[in-house]
Order: sequence, then C-alpha cells, then structure tokens
Amino acid sequence: MDRYRMAFYGTSAALAVSLLVHVRAAWDDPEQPSPSSPAAAPSASPSPAAADGGSPGAAADAGDTDCAGCRAALASCRKSSWDIAFKAMREDARERSEQYGRDGGVPVEEDFDARRRALCGLSEDFLRHVWNADRDHLMGLIQEFGTQAWSENWADFKSESLGEMLELSDSQQQAVQSGYDSLWRQHGPRLQKLLAAKNTDHEALLRAAQEYFKAEDQLISGVLGTGAQAQYADSEIQIRTLVLGILGTFADKPWSESLTW
Repeated sequence: MDRYRMAFYGTSAALAVSLLVHVRAAWDDPEQPSPSSPAAAPSASPSPAAADGGSPGAAADAGDTDCAGCRAALASCRKSSWDIAFKAMREDARERSEQYGRDGGVPVEEDFDARRRALCGLSEDFLRHVWNADRDHLMGLIQEFGTQAWSENWADFKSESLGEMLELSDSQQQAVQSGYDSLWRQHGPRLQKLLAAKNTDHEALLRAAQEYFKAEDQLISGVLGTGAQAQYADSEIQIRTLVLGILGTFADKPWSESLTW
C-alpha cells in the first residue's frame, strides 16, 4: 500500500506542477502591467496585428493555439503519471507473486478471485490507515462503554430488541434483561479500567471485547436456546466485526481468525 500511496502522491504532484507551469505559460504576458501597477487607459489605436495589415482575429487565434498546446501537454502529463502508477502496481503484483507463489492454471488477468483478494487487501490497508488516523475520536466514542448507566440502558435495549426479533414472551424478556445485568457486572468493571488507563492497552481491550461477545452468546443460548443464539449472532456479525476490527487495528493485529470470538 505504501508503494501505491507514493505513486498517487507522485502523480498528484506531477499534475499540479504541470498545470501551474503550462497555465502560467499560456496566460502570463510579460507586456501586461503587474497587478500592483496602475491599469492602462483604453487605447483607440489598432492592435499590432491590424496595424501590420494582419487579421484582427490573429491574437485570438494565437491564444487558442496556446490553449490547445496547454491541453495537449496536460494530457501527455496525465498519461505519463498514470503510467508511473500502473508500473508501480505491476511491480508490486510481481513481487507478491514471487513471494507467495501461485498455483498456476489460471492467468491472473482472468482470475476473479485473485483480483478480489487484491482489492480486499487494498481496502483493508486503506481502512486501517483511516482508523489509525482517527484513533482518538474513535476511542472517545466508547469511553462510556461498561459504565453502570450504559449497562442498564444496554440491558433494556437488548431485552426489547431481542423480544421483537425472536417474539419473546414477557418472562423470556425479563430473563434476558436479568442475564445482561449479570453479564455487565462481570465484564463492565474490567472494560472501564482498560478504557480509563492513561496508555490504553488495545490488545487487552481486544481480548476483553472477545470474551464479552463469547459470554453474550452463552447467555442467549442458555436462556433462549442455540437456535435463537445463532439467529442473534448472525444479526450482530457486522457490529462485532467492526468493533474487533478497530481494536485489532489499534493493537496492530492482522485481520484473521485471531479476531473471532
């Protein structure tokens, strides 16, 4: 990803410099007064082109020629910049192929799974970069996680949402709420201690979140059965994966089986 980022920055810089040079060359006229000089009074005398017997549109034609040259130069620069980026991507792909090897049989340009893996790798690298850049803000969003007030509201919310999703009876909803109260008494203090630490131990926080999700599944399974637990876990897979992905990023852990619960 660093190679791609360098190619992107290089491409952007090349385009910006080329744009500045060619635009100034096309439009800056050394004969014109500078912005700080008094504006020249309008003159009724004919233009140099007209005085020499030339066409009155000669100056405009020259300007059009300059603009056309500028556009052609920019197009050439853009093509060269993309060629640089493409070359960097091809070299990276070649290095990865040599490092990891391929099982052969399918040309890479026809291998959809290979392209999907490459795209997923780029997306993961980019998402890690975004999350790390916004680390303080993201950690601030979960500072209330595990407090008494938060856990009470969470227990109410979970019992109601599970009641609607699984069509629970009043007694089942009460059992779920009681189970969540117990769950937070067990896990809440540890989560709060980790979050309140001056130097956050993201790896320990990751393990604590994994232990909580596992205990939550055990609670649902014990109260409502394995079928209800599987249905609930399926509905929670996105938010759980998001939480573990963020904490795993901050703990510098790979996104693999180590982020399951």
